[in-house]
Amino acid sequence: MKKRLLSIVFVFLLCVGLPLSSSAAPFNNFVVFGDSLSDTGNVDRYTDGPLWNEMLAGHLGVTNFYNFAFAGATSGVENLGDPTQYGLQWELTEFIPLVAPLLPAPDTLVSVWAGANDLSFGRSPFEAATNVGNALDNLYSAGARNFLVANLPDIGSTPKVIDAGDSAIATWFTVEFNTTFESILSTFESTNTDANIYFIDAFTMFNGYPIGSPEWQELFWIDDFHPSSIGHEIIFETAAAAVGAPVPIPSSLPLLGFALLALVGIKRKIRI
Repeated sequence: MKKRLLSIVFVFLLCVGLPLSSSAAPFNNFVVFGDSLSDTGNVDRYTDGPLWNEMLAGHLGVTNFYNFAFAGATSGVENLGDPTQYGLQWELTEFIPLVAPLLPAPDTLVSVWAGANDLSFGRSPFEAATNVGNALDNLYSAGARNFLVANLPDIGSTPKVIDAGDSAIATWFTVEFNTTFESILSTFESTNTDANIYFIDAFTMFNGYPIGSPEWQELFWIDDFHPSSIGHEIIFETAAAAVGAPVPIPSSLPLLGFALLALVGIKRKIRI
């Protein structure tokens, strides 16, 4: 009951804009791996404004922002646009050497978000989640200690998938991926006790808007599949809170109501 009361207080403070800490999270380097949800231009920008990680980099005031995410990336080496390269594992192989000196620094934050494209590629959700877990292991071995990760939003609730009649299989894939990934994260945390995991529950976050509602159309699906800039703003505000640098005043009205949902989507090694 006490924990629930504290949670309610946290949401109230977030909504009314009172500071929760005296300073932002001390991250000066931000390194990003992933797919179109994180790609700021390596392949293309699948939104109509800033992406969530660009907003977060600006909010944290980082000096070095390295984005190695490629739209179409699967959790393996493959990409939907090129089955031989540009996937998550390819990104790690190519770009870890470029940022290796930064990874062990305590002010380096590494983001890893991938897995949704594996459904179209034909990979099982269990293998996809394992691939993302292996990516975390590889980054940890390279010295990284601060990880910002997210599970998958419900692929089956996107207009594109609904119109194709594939909602059931897509939602099954999402749920199985997320269940497996949470188990992998738990093992990763217990094995690597010096690692900090900042987790965003994207599944809960996006499902907070009923399918077919005006908010569902406006906030997320500029092309029936990818988040709009407002959707990215929601991801950003949740990510900022997860790393301990909450945005004092929600910058768009829909986020006031969303704060209640965002709390559910934030898990940290040091729990709120």
